[in-house]
Amino acid sequence: MTGVRCMLMRGGTSKGAYFLAEDLPADRPPRRPAAADHGHPRPAPDRRPRRRQPVTSKVAVVSKAADAGHDVDYLFLQLGVEEPTVSDRQTCGNLLAGVGQFAVERGLVPAGPERTTVRVRLLNTGSIAVATFATPGGEVDYRGGTAISGVPGTGRPVELDFTGTEGSVCGSLLPTGHVRDDVGGLEVSCVDNGMPVVVARAEDLGGEPGLAERIDALRIEAGKLMGLGDVRGSSVPKTTLVSAPRHGGAIATRTFIPVKPHPSIGVLGAVSVVTALLLDGAVGAELLRKPPAGEPIEVEHPSGKLAVAIEFDGSRVRRSTVIRTARKLFDGTVFPVPEEPALSSPRHEVAHLGHVELFTPEPERSLDFFVRVLGLTENGTDGDSVYLRTWDDYEHHSLKLTAAKTSGVGRTALRASSEEALQRRVAALEERGLGVGWVDGDTGIGPTYLFRDPDGHELELYWETERYRPPESLRPALKNQAQAYPGRGVGVRRLDHVNYLAREAEPNGRFVCDVLGGRVTEQIRLDSGVISGQWTHFAQKSYDLVYTNDRTGSHGRLHHIAFATDTREDILRAADIALDNGVHIETGRTSTRSSRRSSCTSTNPAATASSCATPPDG
Repeated sequence: MTGVRCMLMRGGTSKGAYFLAEDLPADRPPRRPAAADHGHPRPAPDRRPRRRQPVTSKVAVVSKAADAGHDVDYLFLQLGVEEPTVSDRQTCGNLLAGVGQFAVERGLVPAGPERTTVRVRLLNTGSIAVATFATPGGEVDYRGGTAISGVPGTGRPVELDFTGTEGSVCGSLLPTGHVRDDVGGLEVSCVDNGMPVVVARAEDLGGEPGLAERIDALRIEAGKLMGLGDVRGSSVPKTTLVSAPRHGGAIATRTFIPVKPHPSIGVLGAVSVVTALLLDGAVGAELLRKPPAGEPIEVEHPSGKLAVAIEFDGSRVRRSTVIRTARKLFDGTVFPVPEEPALSSPRHEVAHLGHVELFTPEPERSLDFFVRVLGLTENGTDGDSVYLRTWDDYEHHSLKLTAAKTSGVGRTALRASSEEALQRRVAALEERGLGVGWVDGDTGIGPTYLFRDPDGHELELYWETERYRPPESLRPALKNQAQAYPGRGVGVRRLDHVNYLAREAEPNGRFVCDVLGGRVTEQIRLDSGVISGQWTHFAQKSYDLVYTNDRTGSHGRLHHIAFATDTREDILRAADIALDNGVHIETGRTSTRSSRRSSCTSTNPAATASSCATPPDG
């Protein structure tokens, strides 16, 4: 097995794996760098075993500068803690403290006789930082007498100077255009001086219980105002709560990434917070105890203090400086998770049906039907679309309802079983000539590959997903349940399957099996030998995608979508509820022979059929 050179370093209060870009395999998918395969650095010693922290789950990828004006390029990658994700939406000032020394050790930059200065371009933001550190005798020396809070022992100081960091992520120092904003009734200041940060008074947020949920709601809304879009699943913006200093500093802080408490505070996060507090009228500015002119501002955090020096003329930040230390922990070879060999069968590479989009010319009536009659829960809007979810779905939504001139089906989403499985299925789709291409994921999901089945229905594949976090009113008592039972209408449990009409069912069923890895569980074969219907599934469920022949000879049409209930009695109750609400029932309680499932099909205001079905043997 071929290994990859890696140096594990502590930079500031963070810990991460440092790689040369040229050492990383060039054939990995760009959304899943090989660096992520090397696992997360171990947590700090005072943390519980195997409990990973964002500050120790980091990667630095360093390369020789491609342009004049700086020495090296530095790409920062934040590894997910609870989910196997990799994000490049931010940079890290703490890991930056080790980039210069790493560049010298790898021969990218020659060492000076006593001190070395390395100009670093931060690829995530495009800004420039200058790192200066000791190299006595032309060698990096990590030993010294400088102590920084949150790190045991001492080390040689690393001076980090930042210029041009204003708006490096959001485009301006004040992304919302205001020094102070009202977000959900809470006063905040949103600033980007190298790191997008939402600053709020600690007393305004309150404490536990429910603090994490309040912070998450705040940053999601603030992210939209800051031009970051939907930040659910992203680590930016950071949220920093400020209060009056208690230990001789200038301001007390508590930072969250995105809702986990930071054991200290990030370098650029501290720079952005201090910048915010220096603005007239900013939230928390009245709490800042300014030091004498020329002295750095000491930011108190849970592990101690961080000194930040900022040259600020009242409207522009000209320069900011922070002192950090760094230490090499090991230098050697790591071995990536081996690539799985190409499978002769694509079985299990699609995990399950994710969600489906319906078009409706009657958006208000359709929304009322799905919420009040079937019992789905609204979970956000986007333009003409409303996201709805069933109570037992772990993802953001089960149904996307979109206003349109005519009724019909939009995209049907399938979740892959892994990032690697996604890439393999994409390759198979492109080989068949049915791929459309990569698109930005819908709300709640990551990068998405759009494709069509042989009949022309639009489908999409994705891997990254956002796990649903219910508000307090919908929080379940059982931890293995995504949402409390709503007790409204039929109360359907989950999206069960999508039944398409197709010019020919068999070629589409064969496509699902050969390319996506499904299996046929039921089919209808006429006396003539023609297969007029096929039911396919991907996992332990009767079916996910169904194709039946369209007697009109058309293509790309929908027959119905189906939602699962808990019991057979729920089907009878669904029929009663439909009658009480004037909903036309197309077929009463029916049962399929092989899967022993009961169902009831009705027509919703979108002029498409919606079916309620029991689980197998239900």
